[in-house]
Amino acid sequence: MEATYVPPFDSPSAEEQKHPGDFNHRGAHCLGQRGYCRADVLNVHGEGVAIAEPMCSMSMVRTCGPENRQPGEPPGQQVHQDDRYTLKGPNGVEFSDIRGYETWPAVNVSQVEDGLKVIVANPTMIEAYQAGVPGNGKPFPDGSKIVKIEWSQKEDPESPYPVKVPNILKRVGFIEKDSKRFPETNGWGYAQFTYDPATAMFMPEETDPAFGKELCHACHVAVAAKDYIFTAYPLR
Repeated sequence: MEATYVPPFDSPSAEEQKHPGDFNHRGAHCLGQRGYCRADVLNVHGEGVAIAEPMCSMSMVRTCGPENRQPGEPPGQQVHQDDRYTLKGPNGVEFSDIRGYETWPAVNVSQVEDGLKVIVANPTMIEAYQAGVPGNGKPFPDGSKIVKIEWSQKEDPESPYPVKVPNILKRVGFIEKDSKRFPETNGWGYAQFTYDPATAMFMPEETDPAFGKELCHACHVAVAAKDYIFTAYPLR
């Protein structure tokens, strides 16, 4: 049986370390709570042996598919990941503008009364942050994109001390910099998509095309000196 090796996120098992040349994995990547899923077929000494693949967790955004969920997790907690990239907000900002956001580096985290948020950014914006923007007085360059992923929260049942962890995905919102596309909002375009657990799909949160200017940007003018971005890049 031919197989392509897919590097697992977890450390090799004792058996794998003992016979490294006899083990090959075949399967697909997916993002989950622990990282990349293990492959679904294991070739041991030339014989195919099926192994269980860890289920992806909705403590991350992307899932392996509608049938891959943790025991006891409702079907509605999965994301139809292909569908979301066809969505467009009323102002023309498309979900596909942030394709690949699930793997972008974290900028910051935040907590509100009923939820947890992780803020990530694309490499263009991360490089700007690391260069000192906006504290150095320079604006973020065109092509910068920053995404806020929000979940409801719950107590971690396995932690030995009280800790809140993500529960159900609620929404994904983002801002992108394009001076030519968004001149009325100082170069920033806004989008907000709500996740519906019952249908496992996203939908635009707003219906008014002017929401980006009248609602979102009207709030962000409070931090005009920081190029309209609230989120700071803390020391790490």
